[in-house]
Amino acid sequence: MEKKQKTFGAPMLWIGFYVAAVSLVCSLAMGADAYQGFRQRKLWFPSKFFGLNAASLTLLAIAMKLPVDLTSSMEGSTDQLAKLSSTAFMCTIIGNLMPSIGPMDNRDILLNVIAVSILVITILVNVCIQLKTREISIEAFEAYGISIEHVVVMFFMLLLLVILSFSALAVPISKRILELKYRDMHKTVSTEEPKESNKSSVEILKDVVRKYWLMAETGSPQFVMACSATSSTSGVICLMVAVLLVEAEVRVWLYIHEAPYYSSDYSWSTVLIVWIQSIGVIVGTIAPAFRWFTAISFKCSKKESNNYRNELKVEGYWIQPLAEWKEIPLLPLRIRNRKCRKLIQNAKNLILNFCTRVQVLIVVASKTVCLISVFVARPILSGLDYCKRLQEKVTRNSHKGSDTEPGVELDLNRYVLRLEGEVDLPERILKNISIAVDRSIQKAKRQQPEKLMELLEKSSGFKGIVEFDSNQVPSLHSEEPPNTWSLPVVTLTSIAISLPNIKSHIADSLLCSVNEGLSYARLIDQTLENIEDWINLKDAANFVWVRVELYRKWLDEDLQRIALKDTK
Repeated sequence: MEKKQKTFGAPMLWIGFYVAAVSLVCSLAMGADAYQGFRQRKLWFPSKFFGLNAASLTLLAIAMKLPVDLTSSMEGSTDQLAKLSSTAFMCTIIGNLMPSIGPMDNRDILLNVIAVSILVITILVNVCIQLKTREISIEAFEAYGISIEHVVVMFFMLLLLVILSFSALAVPISKRILELKYRDMHKTVSTEEPKESNKSSVEILKDVVRKYWLMAETGSPQFVMACSATSSTSGVICLMVAVLLVEAEVRVWLYIHEAPYYSSDYSWSTVLIVWIQSIGVIVGTIAPAFRWFTAISFKCSKKESNNYRNELKVEGYWIQPLAEWKEIPLLPLRIRNRKCRKLIQNAKNLILNFCTRVQVLIVVASKTVCLISVFVARPILSGLDYCKRLQEKVTRNSHKGSDTEPGVELDLNRYVLRLEGEVDLPERILKNISIAVDRSIQKAKRQQPEKLMELLEKSSGFKGIVEFDSNQVPSLHSEEPPNTWSLPVVTLTSIAISLPNIKSHIADSLLCSVNEGLSYARLIDQTLENIEDWINLKDAANFVWVRVELYRKWLDEDLQRIALKDTK
């Protein structure tokens, strides 16, 4: 019997390695987001590599194998810590996933939030069962057990799930408001005249790029989510979870005074899981903690106010979706009984009223956490800001007559898109965005499309294109297809390389030039309306170009063979 049990338990070691590998992938993805945020000076850390989607949810389900395992006996201290590190890892991941909800549409938000809720509730139920059956504890060291840490981490996990779910409610309304503000600001920017008439056209164009860049940056749903009060509160919770995990590990390992002890079928793979997930918790806490710190710095840059009621005010976009749902009648329900319809309507209103109160409570509590953080951090940040300004003053005096940094003199705060209740961006954030624009411009100068520029220099005009696009040639279809940029360019290139007496190196150079130019044509096509005809034409252009560039074929016709045939 014991031999059979060992045989059945043999794969568990490899399952543990698989859990460790998946945890490493999640940790690396969170680390990549943190690195990208520092590299681009985006201290709100947008989710680029690790977001809430089907792939990440699948990885999470694998990484959470240990806390949901009810069948394996895990009495060792390292086994117990592996369960705790997994639940702490889940808390950190939820905190990192918060901004990724912003760009989603309503359907994706609903499905992903439901999916992560099912996963979290499953973990909570399984851990509660293990606490009840005393599967989670260290029997040999009861006084130093980690049951309390499990309870606290589970509470934080549930709190993070509630914050994530109710923050998602505000996303559709927030995006709607920001889109309207972007359109209004676009009209303003497109009609306003430059203030300085002595500026060159290049400098004026750079200023316009800075304005639109700032509008796009601050109007990004990820930026709004990352800088929200609920996101900063999740950063505080993630920081507390990380401290709690480190405290539990240090306390247990100091008490044991020996090598890590494991007794489950997972064997020493639990040691690997604990180390990888603990490092993942520390790395994953960087982004949420810095979002919290960034929100504090935004608040500290604002003048101190004694009107705390305004500071704790719940803006309309937080509860507007719930109010709109409350006004929608339950028409799809075909229930003839009037009393049943009334009962269902009352139940719906009761649930939505409860959700509204919970939403208000979450927002007020989150703003209270931010307010307390500001009170604590304001003296420290004020001192650091004073030292920095003093250093800048000394540097400015020692470099008199030097040119000012480009873009700083422009009043960019006018072009920041804000929701109700949001503060002005600090000067350093505007400066970082302006520097990012300058870096992108310099990068574009270094990476100019040389082949495309050579082709344009040889061009003598657009006479050939006008003849090609002649209205005298009847269309193959009854209706004229919508105009795109990519498809005519691909068609003209295909005609050019199929002409006789064209040398191979000239055709290759033309293909390279057009390939560089198509990247710009595709950008123009992306701004067109997403009507089905436009989408089909863009897809057709991409499909045809791959075959023209790689195989020199147009609709399976060999263009080189046609050119050789015409030559003969």
